[in-house]
Amino acid sequence: MLQKQSRLTRKQDFKKVYSGGQAYVHRLFILKLRDTRGDLPSRYGFVTSSKIGKAVQRNRARRLFREAVRLLILEGGVRECGCDVVMIARNPARDSSLEKVLYAAREQFRKAGLLKPIDGVGDLHGS
Repeated sequence: MLQKQSRLTRKQDFKKVYSGGQAYVHRLFILKLRDTRGDLPSRYGFVTSSKIGKAVQRNRARRLFREAVRLLILEGGVRECGCDVVMIARNPARDSSLEKVLYAAREQFRKAGLLKPIDGVGDLHGS
């Protein structure tokens, strides 16, 4: 489970990410990112709509996303940039395995510049 300071919970914070964030689209999810919090720890939120399915499928998708982010953080590869990150589930996510979600999350985090650079190459947002 993610630590309390790493969770995005308030509706107004989600709205700020939706309105002012950058989007990175993948087949399994949409990654929305807003980086305005400076030195504070990054926070993560997970959204699944009723289009995904009934409660069981939605909860499973949320659990997969949370676990993928938790594993990325444990690997030590996620940069603490003070970003608010929202992962919005898409329909194929309900049938995916943890390995597929983890691979996709790593790929999208790399595109968004949320992963620490390897050998000093790269920075936030790939610039």
